[in-house]
Amino acid sequence: MLDAVLLLVSLAAACAITLILQWHGQRQRLHFRLALADLMRLSPAGFEEYVAHVFARLDYKVINTPDNKDGGIDLLVRQPHSKTLSVIQCKRYDSRNTVGEATVRELRGVVADVQQRTTAPVAGVLVTTTTFTRGARRWAARNHITLIDGRRLVKMAR
Repeated sequence: MLDAVLLLVSLAAACAITLILQWHGQRQRLHFRLALADLMRLSPAGFEEYVAHVFARLDYKVINTPDNKDGGIDLLVRQPHSKTLSVIQCKRYDSRNTVGEATVRELRGVVADVQQRTTAPVAGVLVTTTTFTRGARRWAARNHITLIDGRRLVKMAR
């Protein structure tokens, strides 16, 4: 009788664990596929976390830096089998704001600073929930900074 009870409890526990893991996996997938409007509702720290999650899902090795005193570095990422280190800055703005040239210039300075402290090639990536001004896009193109706007980020997450 005791063996039968233990068997039933074990089966119930296994079923519960399986259901919890399935629910957690669905929750993770739902969190991963946020719409643009959902991204704009995230806190700045939540947006950084989301961007880190997107890059991790794309097989990048991701380091999320502390929120304060990060020196302009929100994330450091590296693709597998690549020597290039990418410095990512995340800008969570509402739909009324765009990212301008000054912000791209600041990132270029951060990239130059990191480059001085490492022998690996360093790239800059600016990710936002909104869009970039024409001046920001031109300056980024001339200075090898990758720009990822909200729509592109949503596509990357798929």
